[in-house]
Amino acid sequence: MGKRSLEYKPDVILIDTSLTNIDAFELMKTISSQLPLAKIITLTHSQASSDLYASLEAGARAYVSKSTSMESLIQIIRLVNQGTVIISQPVSEGLLSKFTSPNVVLGQEAKTVALTRQEQLVLSLVEQGSTNKDIASTLVISEHTVKVHMRNIMEKLHANTRQQAIFFAKDQGLLNQAH
Repeated sequence: MGKRSLEYKPDVILIDTSLTNIDAFELMKTISSQLPLAKIITLTHSQASSDLYASLEAGARAYVSKSTSMESLIQIIRLVNQGTVIISQPVSEGLLSKFTSPNVVLGQEAKTVALTRQEQLVLSLVEQGSTNKDIASTLVISEHTVKVHMRNIMEKLHANTRQQAIFFAKDQGLLNQAH
């Protein structure tokens, strides 16, 4: 591990599993031991469950495909920095029993989610930075109704924050339908 990592103490570190001349999993273990507060994101093309397990056991907080868009990767970095674990590859049932915690998010989980038209509109306005009061005014509904819609959205998407809800909805193509 480079001296700069120790000097700057980054919050989030991205590690490519195809690094040459370096065992990425050993590097993750070293980083985890020397910088225990740093959150590691594994960038990979591998869908092998053994690589996923090795990555998580080495201290990674996210396992992300290299084909992930830059916009999604930026959102993933933000979510991981907030404490969320993200696994964007399909995983076996065994993973759940070994690594499940309240903050684990499986990227494939929300694929069957359907948001109502009103929920899509509310989330679209949240994405634009609107407050509950602004949304209520725009959609001519009460603030209480906006809160109910947000609670339903968060529950459907298994999101802990509005930012997660926006990310998951975008990832599943649910926000595009609102416009």
